[in-house]
Amino acid sequence: MPKKKRQKVQKAAQGFGLNAQALAVGLAKLEHLMRQEEWSKALKQMHSLEERYPNHPKVLIYVVDFYHEIGDTKKYQEAAERLVQADPDNPEAHLRLGEACMGNLHPLLALKNFRHCLTQFPNYEQIEKVQEIVAELEAKIGGILADIGLEGEDAVALGTLHEEAISCFEQGNLTKSRQLEEQVLESRPNFTSALNNISLCHWKEEKLKEAIATANHVIDIDPQNFHAYSNLTRFLCLNGQLAEAKKTAEQLKAIDNNVVDCCLKKAEAFSYIGDDQGIVDIFNAVKQAGDLDLAPPIFSHFVAAAQMRLGQEREARQLWQQALEAAPRLESARENLNDLKQPISKRHAPWAYSMG
Repeated sequence: MPKKKRQKVQKAAQGFGLNAQALAVGLAKLEHLMRQEEWSKALKQMHSLEERYPNHPKVLIYVVDFYHEIGDTKKYQEAAERLVQADPDNPEAHLRLGEACMGNLHPLLALKNFRHCLTQFPNYEQIEKVQEIVAELEAKIGGILADIGLEGEDAVALGTLHEEAISCFEQGNLTKSRQLEEQVLESRPNFTSALNNISLCHWKEEKLKEAIATANHVIDIDPQNFHAYSNLTRFLCLNGQLAEAKKTAEQLKAIDNNVVDCCLKKAEAFSYIGDDQGIVDIFNAVKQAGDLDLAPPIFSHFVAAAQMRLGQEREARQLWQQALEAAPRLESARENLNDLKQPISKRHAPWAYSMG
């Protein structure tokens, strides 16, 4: 069972007219597997319980804890959302959802859930903890809104909608993600973050022409928008327009912005067009600036793939290993390392993206 027991949630929901004894036995088995960290068996048992007892709060709390324990932050939030829907009167469920949103870097969405906790459950035993979190987040609102480029009286509401849209995108709910961003655009038609997200929705839906058009629209609004240039490079490449993709990548390279987020987007784009030296140059610049600790593990993966293609196997191995230490669920890094265990004659070329 998880390291932190959630007593209030465990008391939730007795009913649905189900066989209580069978449910208790099934949950006890799941709890044992989780305590033993037998995650594959626990996942199988969890899925079995979900099929037999769909949306049962007692099952869902284990789903929440399972994904929390294995470090799958996206599914952790998704499970917490399901728990809130199934057991809306349980303050612990809302607290878990807020924590999940914070872990996924959705602070405004987290604030919305924590504020709900404060207003709906004033006698909650952990209300002081919630109050402290709300105070901390409210003190950061100005910086959060400035970072995403929103201002005005409705900025918090629009920013929250935008974060919800991003969350939907991460969970694969593309239609809802796009609809939420379109709501934001009704008030802020030139809000480039929303447009960038819509372009990614089009890409995921295999609507490359729409994705390309939207990315170009962002660039018309903001010629220095490195997200749009990176996305456009990807879309053009996937659409078979390699010459245009390379031209766009050169425009991206010319953007003089050394923040880690920009460097990551450059590495993403250059991986598509095979500019391995360009990726290594970015890595060296980030390293020289002392910002490697700010870069996400996926950045190390992109660099490692480029290094491997340039014949720098030792350096590539080291970066992939570091990436896995920081993000054990980064399968692209694990797959490349496993490939290196093969004899040279049986190895595949290193890959930055899975084409499966």
